[in-house]
Amino acid sequence: LTECKKGDVVTYKEYQTDVKTPFQIGGKTVNDVWGIVETSLGYRGWIPAPYLKNVLNGLPDAPEAGKSKITSANDLLNAVQNAGSGDVITIASGSYTISKTLTIESKNNLTIVGEGEVNIYIKDENANVMEISDCGNIVLKNLHLKHYNPPQEMMCTGNVIYGYETGSLLLENCVIDGSGYWGLWLSGFKNITLKNTKFLNHVDSSIDLYNIKSLEIDGCEFRNNGGGITVNSYDIINIKNSKYFDKAEIKINGGSYTKKEFENGIKLDDGDGYEEEYGD
Repeated sequence: LTECKKGDVVTYKEYQTDVKTPFQIGGKTVNDVWGIVETSLGYRGWIPAPYLKNVLNGLPDAPEAGKSKITSANDLLNAVQNAGSGDVITIASGSYTISKTLTIESKNNLTIVGEGEVNIYIKDENANVMEISDCGNIVLKNLHLKHYNPPQEMMCTGNVIYGYETGSLLLENCVIDGSGYWGLWLSGFKNITLKNTKFLNHVDSSIDLYNIKSLEIDGCEFRNNGGGITVNSYDIINIKNSKYFDKAEIKINGGSYTKKEFENGIKLDDGDGYEEEYGD
């Protein structure tokens, strides 16, 4: 991106958390080796953290994302729209009724995490609750996403999460709730991980996934959905520790699986078969 010279002033953002090598920075011991900084020209990237000196106005072990929490629907929409690479958006416990689809477009390394019980609703039954497109790595944690229900239940034609052409998506400890037409409708994702997430009350399928390179479903629950599961993957599928209470069919790479087979676990590597049938 750019070069930083000795003596340059940069804005400290956060530090890496997956490498545990202790060093001193700003008078504190930090167990890490890289930090994200932003230059005066707006370049943001990783720099070897031991090169950072005289850190002012904040502690290196308090990432920027932890300094403030989202407390309103408008703030949530604005935070997602203006998010930069590496940002973590923390949403305070509560219910948020958004006026339009929560759109995540052309973002990389973005994390949206709920603190406590976080419910995100949209009133427009024909809109998607969330859309993800042309992104790198997206992480959603502790979120309950749903179409808002009027006094009498009605069919919603929007999806809960609709997306395409993205690197990786992790859903962890989430609830993907109806009455959206589909829970997840995703195409062209490289890697999808669904962990400890519930798929409930959808008019049609709980998940429809197409052209997915790899998929992991771990500890998930599928209940009260009108349709089944459809997965078209051309690489690796690993399903484990999950419960399926629906009656509709489970289709994976053209094959049909029973509830018992699904709950016992499914592990596939169909890379060669997909390329043979559909081409590169």
